[in-house]
Amino acid sequence: MTNSTKISDFISNLVDTELELEGRLDIQVGMAATRSSGSDSYPYTVTEITGKKGNRTITLKRDDHRPDGNHSFEYGGKQSYIYIPNPEGTEQYVQEKNWVHDNTYKVSFKNEETGRFRKGHGYIHFGSRRYYQDPSF
Repeated sequence: MTNSTKISDFISNLVDTELELEGRLDIQVGMAATRSSGSDSYPYTVTEITGKKGNRTITLKRDDHRPDGNHSFEYGGKQSYIYIPNPEGTEQYVQEKNWVHDNTYKVSFKNEETGRFRKGHGYIHFGSRRYYQDPSF
């Protein structure tokens, strides 16, 4: 019976740990983000946050990137970059209500004529920047 008690304690602690991991980042202007599109990734920076907490719209601009000293130019080699915020970069939008999991949200598209948003394709993950091009395509 000692074994089953230890297993139940383990399972109980595991559930608590999983709940802690689901906590979301407090998204701030200037925070790093990565847009995933298929197997490719693109770096972004949060530039504006509007609305009330829980129903905010987050505006991001695509960052420029350039290879750093660790970058391999060989096919399938390591891709390593320096990221440079670009005030003229392509805008993407995220609505907090479109949370998926962890710090990942569904991309939203803005209708420029009406100012309304709809869910788009792809995801934005907050907390890190990454540029990656899948060499197999």
